[in-house]
Amino acid sequence: MKKTFILMCVMALFLSACALGRTPRSTRTPGGAAAALPATTTETPEAVLPASTSTPTSAPVSTPTATQGIGSLVGLVQDTTCRKGPGQSYFKVFSYFGKDTVELEGRNEGADWVLIQDAFNADVVCWVPTAALMPMDWLDGVAVAEYAALPAAPTSISAPKSLCGTATGPVVVKWSPVASGVEYQVYRNGELVSTQSDGRYYDPDMPKPHTTVVYTYVVQAVNDYGVSPHALTVSVAFCGK
Repeated sequence: MKKTFILMCVMALFLSACALGRTPRSTRTPGGAAAALPATTTETPEAVLPASTSTPTSAPVSTPTATQGIGSLVGLVQDTTCRKGPGQSYFKVFSYFGKDTVELEGRNEGADWVLIQDAFNADVVCWVPTAALMPMDWLDGVAVAEYAALPAAPTSISAPKSLCGTATGPVVVKWSPVASGVEYQVYRNGELVSTQSDGRYYDPDMPKPHTTVVYTYVVQAVNDYGVSPHALTVSVAFCGK
């Protein structure tokens, strides 16, 4: 019995020694190929550059300039008279000085006069010459404003060509009326002597006897806005006899 036990112990020691001396077999996959052992190396991650904090620069965008027109503020470059319409024949409304500021309201057909409103008094609306304002290249785009028409001038006028002697009597100047509701201003030698509603004027102011003089009469129509751009003229000569 002892011999059997000793023999079994010897066999166990022998088998253990053999197992320690062998090289372990590689693990195979079910298909029979040897399974590769996983790599044990540690991969170094790629360096990540920090995000830029600068703001990207975009292409410059041009901002269109607002078109100036009705309601634009414009400056005066000289003293001027503001009138009821676009022209010197219209009556005066207001006087402006250079460097004053006004508000543009329109223009006439020729763009040589502009309708303006006072920057501080909305009740003052009148016309000034374009030349009195700062240069405006954009004025052609401003709408044409309405304005009242001036009366037409009479079409004919008559008076005695000459008067001689001491008893000459009044001079009678006649003209053709143009429309109802229109009056006529009569000037003698540049002085306003009468305003008439019909087509004639009796001048009682005769020169002294034996005075040689010429009376020149000018007649023009007038309404609430101004006078006719044109006038008629006639002259009477006193011979002085």
